[in-house]
Amino acid sequence: MARAATQLGASGLSATGVFSSPQDFECVDDVVNGRILSIYAPMETTGDGAGNPPLGIVLQTNGTVTLNNVIGVDHINATQGNPTVKLKGSNSIGTISLAGAQSLKVEVTDGIATNTGSLNIRTGVTLTITSGATLNNSGMITNSGTIDNTGTIDNSGKIYSRNNIEGITNTGGTVEIISMLTFTYSPDYDIPASAVSMAIVSIDVKPGVSEGKTPYTFAAVGLPDGITIDPTTGIISGAPTTEGPAGTATITVTDDLSATAEITITYSAVGPADGFISVTGITGVPTAAVVGTPLTLTGTVKPDNATNKTPIIWTVTSQGTTGATITGNTLTAATAGTVKVTATIENGLTPSIDYTKDFDITVRYPSTSSGGCGNAGFGAAALLLAAGLGLKKRA
Repeated sequence: MARAATQLGASGLSATGVFSSPQDFECVDDVVNGRILSIYAPMETTGDGAGNPPLGIVLQTNGTVTLNNVIGVDHINATQGNPTVKLKGSNSIGTISLAGAQSLKVEVTDGIATNTGSLNIRTGVTLTITSGATLNNSGMITNSGTIDNTGTIDNSGKIYSRNNIEGITNTGGTVEIISMLTFTYSPDYDIPASAVSMAIVSIDVKPGVSEGKTPYTFAAVGLPDGITIDPTTGIISGAPTTEGPAGTATITVTDDLSATAEITITYSAVGPADGFISVTGITGVPTAAVVGTPLTLTGTVKPDNATNKTPIIWTVTSQGTTGATITGNTLTAATAGTVKVTATIENGLTPSIDYTKDFDITVRYPSTSSGGCGNAGFGAAALLLAAGLGLKKRA
């Protein structure tokens, strides 16, 4: 069964009322400049007279708010639930925003509604004009959300929208499609180390593009010779044609409204034509060991696509005071101190030169519990000393 709407006129808006939730609320034939209105769950309306900030409507309900010939609404913010705002008659409304609610619908469902003010439909808000209904706009509508029109928009004012709107009849008004194009960088768009004539793994930057008006067009400046970007798909591919150092490149996207956005990506060095990719580093090597406890030596070779990555050969470069030895990839130390080990990748630097890197590992004694003068070791030593002196232990 449909709920009857609660109607409040000018006197109601300047008083305080509390309603059960959810419930429909209708504000009819009122000029509400200078008043404050909050609609909560339960709905509550308050107002404290002229001269205060412009009217604001805060929606925290699943009910419907119908504005019928209401002028001076500065903003409508939906903070909870899934509220609906219906427009009837001639209304002057400022910004309509989704501010924490799951959804917010603004509807013109029957007859003719007129916007005479500056109506701003924010991201996440849907303005719907249903079949048979008409929205007359003599003010300004700015849309960064969605306008779903199966009725008629009679525009003698200005409409700015991030997307096309169907069914607009311009009667001396203007419609301008504005772009909200954004392009977000990801490390996945960087180009790893490569070699002359060796094709790179294709990189798709299109997932970083949002908003704007399709189709998109991509372009790049500064990519290594032989590497290109497909202007339609946004896929970076190809094989380098010359050696070169690491660097950066700029990727630009342009939407169908000629709006542009760009990101900067990095690329690693391009090696010689034999396709050999040198080792540039080893990370993740352990830095601490315990006397008498075997330590497994491990490391991660960089870059991931180095030509020769394994095995890592470990040797002791300097034992220090530790007496450390290595068998395979296992280090064992006899005493505390610092041991220097060397990691080697055979033919890792060039096809005929090894890559090596030194690492310091700190060796400590195992942790022991301290029992003070009463610990077992001290007590045993005392008994031995007493026995050696021919003394008897006092009872």
